[in-house]
Amino acid sequence: MFLSEYVLGIRLASVAYKTFLFSPIRGFKTSWVHGRVPTPAGIIYAAWGYGTDGKIVMEVTAPPNITGTIVPPFNGTYTIDGRSGLSGNATVQGGGVSVILRQD
Repeated sequence: MFLSEYVLGIRLASVAYKTFLFSPIRGFKTSWVHGRVPTPAGIIYAAWGYGTDGKIVMEVTAPPNITGTIVPPFNGTYTIDGRSGLSGNATVQGGGVSVILRQD
């Protein structure tokens, strides 16, 4: 439980994983963390780590009918789907599409 909730960063935000958080521990040093978390609606796949430039990259794929919130483990801006300069938390709508967040 500790590994999926804190190191991987996937945590339940409501009953039956209708909503979840993707919020890895700030300052945790590793090259990459990959994992999957089963839910009643399907599996949440998540990964995060440091790119070759030393910046954090986060990827998550959620099943249909689940909404997630990505909480980046850094201060500053990031890019999702070609939109750069974003900050704060990001929303993930389930449906099998991967969302990739890259630290700017």
